[in-house]
Amino acid sequence: MVAAAAMPHTTIIEELAIKVRTGDRAAFEELMPYFTRWIHKSIAHWRLPGVTMDDLWQVAWLGLWEASRSYCDGMEFQPWAMMIMRRRLRDFVRATFRVKHQAMVHALSLDAEDWTKSRMGLMLSSHVGPEEHFIDEEIALAKEIALFDRLSKFEVKVMRQMLDGRPLSEAAAYLGVSYKSYENAVQRIRNKARRLWEAS
Repeated sequence: MVAAAAMPHTTIIEELAIKVRTGDRAAFEELMPYFTRWIHKSIAHWRLPGVTMDDLWQVAWLGLWEASRSYCDGMEFQPWAMMIMRRRLRDFVRATFRVKHQAMVHALSLDAEDWTKSRMGLMLSSHVGPEEHFIDEEIALAKEIALFDRLSKFEVKVMRQMLDGRPLSEAAAYLGVSYKSYENAVQRIRNKARRLWEAS
């Protein structure tokens, strides 16, 4: 993490952005600290399975680099950069979610009928329009994050084994617990997931 710096007058930031636009990497390093506080505040509450804080920081920095390289003279750089970084982060989360979502469907093994009737199932349907798909995708992502928030530390470990597709006996041995303890945790996770999906 880059140490935060106080936000200076916008013209200083814009001067740095212009330098970065020409490929000045030293200027980019000078620019980074002015956005550290905003990035930290933006991602601090995110808890995404399989995604580390370092991953999110890297995505945000790529967004800042993109904003600098596409900066046009006369624009106010700060809101432009924040918009690009926010878009980069949201695109990254959605792309990660699409991969993890399929693994979660398989891991939780919800009944096919229940699944297709849920908002989570609807997002995979080809019959919804772009706007409905976007809304359902947002709801589905929120549900997945909400599920992880409801799991105990041990259940989170179990869920990660489930997402990796590891057999129960192998996963139990990997975590150093009995097969029965692991199996009970799997059932608790499925019950929590079902209650969460049915609450839609």
